[in-house]
Amino acid sequence: MIQQGQNKDLLEEKLKWVKYRLEILDKIENKLKEIKTLAQYAKNNNLNSTQIKEINSKINILNEEILKLDEESRTFSPDYN
Repeated sequence: MIQQGQNKDLLEEKLKWVKYRLEILDKIENKLKEIKTLAQYAKNNNLNSTQIKEINSKINILNEEILKLDEESRTFSPDYN
């Protein structure tokens, strides 16, 4: 019975982590959409070099945020929060 309880606890923790991971993946998806929008804007408009640098900077920041979110949420850990 103790082992069953431990398995149940572990499965509940994994379920919580999966829900957490899905939330993070939604955030990542939103950031990717923002990157796509910025890239399309840059492609479709005649921007000067300052504007291009600003968009590249925003894209780089979003990319760093995506990598950080992914890294922090990728591995299962009972104390993920």
